[in-house]
Amino acid sequence: MKRYTAPIIFIGLSILFAVLLMPYTEEPEIYAIANVEEAGIFKNPIALKQISQEKTGDLQPLMQDFFEASGTIILNVRLKNFEDAEEDLAEYRRAASQFDRLVINLDMSESEIGDFRKNNADNIRNLEELLNDSVAFDELSRLEIQYQDADDPAKMYAIAYEGEALREKITQEFAQYKNTAAAMAPTGRTVEVNPESMESSVDVFAEYVREIEGTQEERVVQASDTVITFSEELTLSIDPSQGVYGDEIHATGVYSRSGDIPAGEPVTLYIDSRKYANSSCTSTGEYDIPFTILQLYPGIHLAYTRAGDVFSSIIPLTVTRTDGLITLNVSVRGSTIFSSGRLSTEGRDVTGAPVQISFRSADSENVTTVFTDATGVYSCTTEVSSGDYTIQSVFSDSGFPVNECRSREYNISVGQNDLYLFIILFVICAGGAGYLILRRRQRGRAQESLFDETGQPDKPEALLPGGPLTARGEEEGISTHSREAAIQDFRSRYISERTSLSSADSARILGEGFTAAVGYYTARKCRPSETMREQTAKLDEKCRKEAAVFVTRYEALVYGRDHAGGDELLCAWDDAIRCMGGDV
Repeated sequence: MKRYTAPIIFIGLSILFAVLLMPYTEEPEIYAIANVEEAGIFKNPIALKQISQEKTGDLQPLMQDFFEASGTIILNVRLKNFEDAEEDLAEYRRAASQFDRLVINLDMSESEIGDFRKNNADNIRNLEELLNDSVAFDELSRLEIQYQDADDPAKMYAIAYEGEALREKITQEFAQYKNTAAAMAPTGRTVEVNPESMESSVDVFAEYVREIEGTQEERVVQASDTVITFSEELTLSIDPSQGVYGDEIHATGVYSRSGDIPAGEPVTLYIDSRKYANSSCTSTGEYDIPFTILQLYPGIHLAYTRAGDVFSSIIPLTVTRTDGLITLNVSVRGSTIFSSGRLSTEGRDVTGAPVQISFRSADSENVTTVFTDATGVYSCTTEVSSGDYTIQSVFSDSGFPVNECRSREYNISVGQNDLYLFIILFVICAGGAGYLILRRRQRGRAQESLFDETGQPDKPEALLPGGPLTARGEEEGISTHSREAAIQDFRSRYISERTSLSSADSARILGEGFTAAVGYYTARKCRPSETMREQTAKLDEKCRKEAAVFVTRYEALVYGRDHAGGDELLCAWDDAIRCMGGDV
């Protein structure tokens, strides 16, 4: 069994590596025009040109959808179909994401298409603000009816004040939308896209603003009967009046009214009609509300404070864009990609910001969105299939006053090294198993050729250096002395070569001589599959004992750890051959 141990191990390892290679053959790569634009350092210019034309053609219908979607959203907002407007806006965002990926793949960020893409992002942000502010303005109308029935003039005044802030903000959004439409229309005409739908929506937006102003004027007239006045009771100052991401701004003022002002009177700061921060008054009515510019879109924001039912005047706050910087580090472990980096602007960490990490292969692209922590760090762990990938991080959120920024691209290969390793190991194991099996088979044939089917020696030249040895030597003209001399030649060969060979290899010489002697003196064929113990069993009882001593020492030298018993092995061999009838 030991003689087959090595081939069995090699065959088992070959099967193992063949199984490991199977997953790489389940999805063979089909080379079509869509996935042969690039292969390693080689590029297919014909494929690149065709793919570029196809992708460029995909931009036109998307751009047409943007112009039409803007007009539909404006119309739904004016008709107060807010749910339909929200669905249209969500579809607009999905189309814009697809458009952005096409622009990135075509490397058109510095072209007119790239400018269109930036204006389109500003338009989406502007429409989002319009929808939210319109919903809030409509909610005020509902509350207005409720407070009229309750005869509560103070709350009516609060509604009128909130409505005034929203009116001013919607007016600013109209101005921004008008400017954006004017910037996007020429680009659309350049690529043969009709922008009339968006241009006509500017008129619809203008009519909507006039409706808002009319509603707000009626609201102010109804609230004017109350004795509450805001200009003298609650003041507000914004310092500084403009800033960038991370700047600390102070909203300060004085709350004055007839009578004592209790210390700790709460004062709330509203930005764009939304609660942003709060503080409390001192015993003298002064208050200071510090806040940091974080997630505020670039542009003009409207701020005011409120203490109970008293409101300050409305003060503008300007937020300015700054350039962003995003880093990316990538490591690979097996089929897992670890991505991490940091987002900052002017040395300040950007917190809570969405970062998109794209994984582009030859035939697909996956985008994962993660958010930065309090130190501006983001991380992502992604499982991917084997192949080549280009990885890049992108920050592009119009809700932050930080310009779009991109990390450098990483090109990595996943799983290919394992594939090459499995192939090499499979070839080595399969080749080793084949070599050992072939070697065993050749050795078996050489030993088997020593004997014929009747148990008589046939062709011993390969094993007996002294010449042919057969049991019918007289018929072949070879004397008994020659046959016995051939067996003794194994002894002479052992003595002459034992110093240059290992103990195991030199012992095998006597082993071959022992096999030849058993076959000759017993006239029984020794098969290659027989062990030396099985050959010993063919001898008579007396010689079997002598032969058993030789076999034991032989096995100790060849298969065991005894490497110093050469003389004892030769003596045992002599005793066994002498017992069989040989002359030693």
